[in-house]
Amino acid sequence: MHDSYAVNVDDVSKSFGAIKALNGVTLRVRQGEIYGLLGPNGAEDVVKEALELVQLYDRRASVVATLSGGMRQRCSLACALVHRPELLLLDEPTVGIDPQLRVQFWEYFRRMAAAGTTLIVSSHVMDEADRCQRLGLIQYGRLLAEGSPADIRVQGGSQNLEEAFLALAGRRES
Repeated sequence: MHDSYAVNVDDVSKSFGAIKALNGVTLRVRQGEIYGLLGPNGAEDVVKEALELVQLYDRRASVVATLSGGMRQRCSLACALVHRPELLLLDEPTVGIDPQLRVQFWEYFRRMAAAGTTLIVSSHVMDEADRCQRLGLIQYGRLLAEGSPADIRVQGGSQNLEEAFLALAGRRES
């Protein structure tokens, strides 16, 4: 099977002052894949669909500043989805969202991926990470481990994803 990469980067580095956010990272994300990146901390019908997904259609005339924090998070997601992008970068997309809506969002993300949209989810929340097809664990700007959530558990020697992440991070520090 030929893999088509939506993201294909080699030896990328990025610093913010003395902090190296990325330090020689090589990363490949297949088209239509939901890839979680973990680290320390259009048309009217399309608009309607996005607002309905995030359960804000009844508030469509509201000024964003009048919305609660959770509603603003949902509004931001609707804005990202409305144009049906080929590549979607999401930073903790379901933090602050109630559990039922979180499930609906992830079902929608999986449908998007199945239709060919590539999603990169940046988070430190293990619940979100566990819903990704593949994960890349980054610490001190380096890619420590990569694989499915099950692969990461095996590499970290724990059935608990958070414990596996901590074990892998600890191994690389020493």
